[in-house]
Amino acid sequence: PDFYPLAILEHYITLSLPEWAREISGDRQIQASVEHQARKMPGFLQVSLKVPTPQAGDYVRKVVSALDGLARGEVEPSRFREARDLAFLQVSNARNDSRKRLFDLLESNLYELGMSHLTNYGLRLDRVRETHFAAAVKRYFPAESYLLIVSGKAEELEPQLRDLGTVTMLN
Repeated sequence: PDFYPLAILEHYITLSLPEWAREISGDRQIQASVEHQARKMPGFLQVSLKVPTPQAGDYVRKVVSALDGLARGEVEPSRFREARDLAFLQVSNARNDSRKRLFDLLESNLYELGMSHLTNYGLRLDRVRETHFAAAVKRYFPAESYLLIVSGKAEELEPQLRDLGTVTMLN
C-alpha cells in the first residue's frame, strides 16, 4: 500500500545527496545511487555511496538522521514535490522502452495490481501528501530496527560506526 510514498523516498534521498556532500566534504558532487524495493521486500532501501573511508560514518549518520526526521514529519515541501515529479518521470520514461513496458505489465499481473496501476500511476502518485510520506517512512524504517550494511576497510569503519549501535564485522 505504500508503494507510491516509497517511490518518492528514493528520489527524495537522491535529491538530498548534494546537500549532504556539501555539509560533509564541502563538495556538491557525490557518486551515489538510491534504490528502494516496495513490493518484493518492502522496507529495503539501498543507498550506494562511493566516498573516502573517513567520511563513510558521516554519510551513514546522514541517512539515518534523514529517515528519522522524515518519520517525524520533517519533510521539505519543495524537495518532496520535486521527488514526486521525478518518480512520475521515471515511470513515464520507462514506458517509452518496449521491454520496460512489458516488465511493468508482467509485474502488474504478478502482484495482481490490475491495469489501473499503470494507467492511474500519475494520479495515485499525485495523491501522496507529506503526511502519507512521513507515515510510510515511519512504518518501514522505524528508528529502533535498522540493519545497516556498510562495506569498506573494517578496521577504519568500525570505530566510525560504533556510536550507531552494535557493529558486527563480517568477512
